[in-house]
Amino acid sequence: MVDATTCWARITGGCSSKMSKEHVFTKSLFDKRVQVKALNVPLTDTTPRWLRSQQFDIPIRNCYANILCEAHNNILGRGPDRAAKQVMRAMLRFREPLKYPGSDILRPPKPVQICGVTYGQWLCKTHCNIMAAAGVKPEDIFVFYAFGRHIERKLYFYMPAHVRLSPSIAKGHVHYEQFCDTAGATVAFTIALAGLTTLVSTIAIDELAREIVEFSMINWIERISYIQMRTALGTYEILFNW
Repeated sequence: MVDATTCWARITGGCSSKMSKEHVFTKSLFDKRVQVKALNVPLTDTTPRWLRSQQFDIPIRNCYANILCEAHNNILGRGPDRAAKQVMRAMLRFREPLKYPGSDILRPPKPVQICGVTYGQWLCKTHCNIMAAAGVKPEDIFVFYAFGRHIERKLYFYMPAHVRLSPSIAKGHVHYEQFCDTAGATVAFTIALAGLTTLVSTIAIDELAREIVEFSMINWIERISYIQMRTALGTYEILFNW
């Protein structure tokens, strides 16, 4: 269990004395509201009311909790949040390429390069935020990866080989789901940001698919190097550097 005065990143050291009002979902990614579909979030006595519902739509200003100290919050805002913004912008441009500057020359947008490692840190940060907001201590492996620290075992990052447009492509939507072992520990979670789903797992997909059938129905690629998407202007690429 964690409480409202505990920094979930304290295991990494360097906590400051003052807690921050950390937005569970990065504020700069959304306009005024955030629409969230969150499945299998553990519930405790301290879980906020809005997180108790599997699907909610609330003002982003209300989606915060005292779960990170100011020092750790500032660290995560430098790189991981910027990578998530890049993914958001790239996916939105994929959806409506003709709305962006330069589309009048009718050429496909230039490839977008994103640091996969830093985006992975944002994914782990968001997972840890949700766990801590729910009153549950996140597993150490996700905490350490979020801050770029050494981890003792591999963490897998899978994305679908083919990206399809869905309602979650909208800027104000995020979809989160976690998967636990029989002891209740998180072994994997998925986050869909602007329509791009990433599966973060502590075990390989073959083993995970034996436990969770739905994962066997998707062609997942671990640490994918690029995603190609067809638009009205031609093929659009997002390049990931791991």
